Amino acid sequence: MPRSADDLLLVEVQNGNKRGVERYLAAGASIDGSPHSGEEFPPVVFAAAVGSASMIKFLVDKGADINSSTWRPGAFPSGSRAIHVAVSSGYAGALDALRELIKAGADLNGRNYQGCTPLMMACRVDKEGAERVELARELLKAGVDTTLVDADGRAALHYAAYSGNEALIQALLSKGSLSTLNLATQDGKTPLCVAVEFVHCGVVSLLLSAGASQRGLQEGNYPCPFRSAAALGYESILRILCSERGMDAVGGGAAVLPNSLACATRRGKARILRLLLAAEGQERQEHWARRRLVLGRPLVYLAAAYGILANVKVLLAAGADETETDPDGYAAPEVIGGQLPSGTLDPLEAAAIGRELQRGPAYRARSWAWPVGEDAPVAGDAGAAGALRGLEITTIKRATLCGKLVQRYCQKL
Repeated sequence: MPRSADDLLLVEVQNGNKRGVERYLAAGASIDGSPHSGEEFPPVVFAAAVGSASMIKFLVDKGADINSSTWRPGAFPSGSRAIHVAVSSGYAGALDALRELIKAGADLNGRNYQGCTPLMMACRVDKEGAERVELARELLKAGVDTTLVDADGRAALHYAAYSGNEALIQALLSKGSLSTLNLATQDGKTPLCVAVEFVHCGVVSLLLSAGASQRGLQEGNYPCPFRSAAALGYESILRILCSERGMDAVGGGAAVLPNSLACATRRGKARILRLLLAAEGQERQEHWARRRLVLGRPLVYLAAAYGILANVKVLLAAGADETETDPDGYAAPEVIGGQLPSGTLDPLEAAAIGRELQRGPAYRARSWAWPVGEDAPVAGDAGAAGALRGLEITTIKRATLCGKLVQRYCQKL
């Protein structure tokens, strides 16, 4: 079947052949193409797709509609205009094509059928997309509206947070995107949530420095970036969020630590658990280690019930009391492996957890009463007795079983 003049005109646009374009226009081809052709692009959009600034100017001078758009989905979403395509095609010459489109009066804030503006399309870049950042900067310089959102409620800053491009984040924040810094999408995600979800540490730090905050969003059905990072085991992200600025941004320890601690305890994430326990400072570790969270059960109870030896050790070292019971009167030593399918916990592992729980008093004596620092006595130290003799009884913080034994030993010495 012979190709139409409209189809052949697009071939000449792709080849950059202006005489060929003129020939097919004279043969009856439309300067704006035809939705009935075999292609999805109007000519000017095709010129933008291949990054040809000179062809864009040529077509506009011939009367092409600078804001014509794709007729159906394909390489680009339906309704994409030349300016959308120029910033997202990835062809060499895209920046010159964009400048020509801006000069010709393209709608800077036009939307495709997904509600995306050219700026949003430019922000959908790879982390190393330096040239694409220049495209976004060109749009910002031309005066685009950074506060617009797409059909799902995402602003350009959400797209940039997804990309992980720190230069792009900085460019947006300097040009009016602060008003969308804490904007939640229809599924409740702020730019901070997006950056956490895709583990972009640098972007998380930039957003926090700019004033990102989840406060006021915790009451509704909004995902919490702190709890998400804890559940997924993103240690590098949690270290940022556990800073003073980060904790303030997510609503404070009382808002985010209980669920996060319970999650880390049940999932066997010992490093995450240790980090969470110290999130409000070393002096608050014992407070969180002894908290009753899920159904009134202590954390060390949960660690034992899920058969996680590493977490039992972390919690005991932080001051957890293995003798504390759940509302039914059961303590950690009585529920080892109780939350696991029958027969799945290795008997040797179960025995190791039991032995560790028996050492609970020793853990508490060491963490609450034993001297700390370089001069602290160690097992077998000839100077240990002398160090104990000089230990002030008033420094013992807890009168636990082992603590009382230490007191008696000091008095005898």
